[in-house]
Amino acid sequence: MRTDAQKKTNGLSPVAADVVKIVLADPDYWPRLKQLIKTMKPIVDTIGNLESREASLADCMLEFIRCARQMQRVQFEEGEDIGFWAHAKSVFNKEFHSMNL
Repeated sequence: MRTDAQKKTNGLSPVAADVVKIVLADPDYWPRLKQLIKTMKPIVDTIGNLESREASLADCMLEFIRCARQMQRVQFEEGEDIGFWAHAKSVFNKEFHSMNL
């Protein structure tokens, strides 16, 4: 813990005390963060692949289909929250289908 992170420095906001407490004291914080990163990686990769003014709507749909396939292949580790994964997948599918109309 750096002391300069706990006070306003060069116009940057300090890290709130409750955030510090969660990060340092909650044993589930880092495993949950790891699962969030693993869950979001296919979506972030898709966005990165489409960051071009030349990407067409067809390119977007193909990338989202690839993203859905990658999300299906995510492997679970012991202790991960499968309910979180099911929710993330459900939201992705719902939004994909609403774009596909």
